[in-house]
Amino acid sequence: MCAEFWDGWFDHWGEDHHARDPQETAQALDEVLAAGGSFNLYMFHGGTTFGFMSGANHAEHYQPDVNSYDWDAPLSEAGDPTPKYYAIREVISRYAPLPDLPVPEPTAKANFGEVELTEQARLFDVVDEISHPVQRVSPEPMEMLGQSYGFILYRTMVTGPREEAPLVIQDVHDRALLFVDGEYRGVIDRHIPSSLSLAFGPGDYQLDILVENMGRVNYGPFLADRKGITEGVRLERQFLYHWRIFPLPLNDLSGVDFAPGNSQQGPIFCRGVFEVESVADTFLALPGWTKGVCFLNGFNLGRYWEVGPQRTLYVPAPLLRKGPNELIVFELHGMLRPVVELRDTPDLGL
Repeated sequence: MCAEFWDGWFDHWGEDHHARDPQETAQALDEVLAAGGSFNLYMFHGGTTFGFMSGANHAEHYQPDVNSYDWDAPLSEAGDPTPKYYAIREVISRYAPLPDLPVPEPTAKANFGEVELTEQARLFDVVDEISHPVQRVSPEPMEMLGQSYGFILYRTMVTGPREEAPLVIQDVHDRALLFVDGEYRGVIDRHIPSSLSLAFGPGDYQLDILVENMGRVNYGPFLADRKGITEGVRLERQFLYHWRIFPLPLNDLSGVDFAPGNSQQGPIFCRGVFEVESVADTFLALPGWTKGVCFLNGFNLGRYWEVGPQRTLYVPAPLLRKGPNELIVFELHGMLRPVVELRDTPDLGL
């Protein structure tokens, strides 16, 4: 019994999309059946890990998974038969009778075109409305504050003057954006451990660290994968204390006070409304955007990231409504223009 016959392979952010040739897959499957074996295809239907539920691997380093669970499967993410499906079906027909039933037709797909996100709200302007902050002497990870997924914002004050020194986040999980008095200073990433050099003149400065949970390790020796700042923050050798911490699971965005805007800088919430006359599957693309999360009618579609390989988010027809539909994008860095596209074809990085 081949309990996991892998017809493809999973994708990590920043890597190439994996695919397995249909005929090579069928030939390997034929060898199993010819030997009298049984098999379980993994995956048979390419699914989707919506929201923040995509996991991660950790071999030599941390490798977060993309949202699409379509590992070049016989049935696509939208449930459509692929050439690999027909190649496998033909092999099976040599060893067992096939039912006298037609293969289901592909689902309807729609190109709804561009959607302009005309309303905006900067994260730092609304963070008190969408989070309930707590005070801690030292930073604590999400789990210690009753949070499982999403983002978490750490805030403290730094008094100058201080000569230039490296700011170090000890064991950040997983990706941190640093701001001084609201000004973006850079990223510290668990994937590529690093520090940022900061200098402070006389006076008091607000230091903000926005950490994203990119997905928990789901296999191997690192399953105890707490998220956020897991140890501490220091300037050179001196730890920083007295933090105000804002949990941001982003389960409810009703507290975001949107206003007309055309800013291109994040972290920012962008909102748009588009009309649909007839619902159908579609695929959300964000050309010119950098990194963030998308919410359609309150449903978390998942992450996007310019590093790829995944370039579109699958939108099943039942998530759409006839009439007005609300799309909210939380962009971390910035975009060329606040416009997205709803296409009729996916792009997983082929």
